[in-house]
Amino acid sequence: MRFRDLYPWEAIDDTPFGCSYAIIDVGGRTILHSHDPAETFIVSRGNGTITIDGHSETVTAGDVIYLPPGSVHELRNDSSTEELGFVSIFWKARVDAKLDPTPRLVVPSPPTPNGPLHLGHLAGPYLLADVLRRYYRMHGVTATLVCLVDDHQSYVADRALAEGREPAELAAHFRDRIVATLDRFHARPDVVIAPSQDEAYRAVVRAYFDQLRAGGKLEAREVATLWCEGCELSLYDSWVA
Repeated sequence: MRFRDLYPWEAIDDTPFGCSYAIIDVGGRTILHSHDPAETFIVSRGNGTITIDGHSETVTAGDVIYLPPGSVHELRNDSSTEELGFVSIFWKARVDAKLDPTPRLVVPSPPTPNGPLHLGHLAGPYLLADVLRRYYRMHGVTATLVCLVDDHQSYVADRALAEGREPAELAAHFRDRIVATLDRFHARPDVVIAPSQDEAYRAVVRAYFDQLRAGGKLEAREVATLWCEGCELSLYDSWVA
């Protein structure tokens, strides 16, 4: 394939688009690729096949092809005797033209309710999650931010044991503090799920695992694990020292 850029052209003011003329040799093709700018091909001579996101159609001289931003495409010359020539025009598309309107479910890393959030937590996954939610909503895409609290971490039971409290009580206390912190951070989740207390959530998880087991996807096994005889605890995560 050979091509020559037409615009931008140093001899004139910048144009709001780029343009080039390309020739695909007999039996040749462009590489399969995608890019952020929107693009239009205008076939000037020859014939071939355009493939966009897996869908292929024949093209010939005079055809105009629109390539949406981010689409995966290639143009192939099907002729055994004639070159395929086309004009490419490309421009920076509006953000809303590049976004898939499919509703988004934003689920950041689950916080462990064994203590309050610190600045590192907020500056990491929760700031990013809130920015994503705001970005999609700003462009008309439905976005839901879910906070799934990691109640069953051994770190929860570890701190509860040290404080002489029940793990569920400790988890509920710090879950409320975590949500309050996100609220003050102006990033309150749309949905908060506490796995140890949400019966609907637990029922769905049980049903899912029952389905996997019934389908032979899960196999029950007995394995040896670390065990502390003095404290009578299976050792995992925070229990291992």
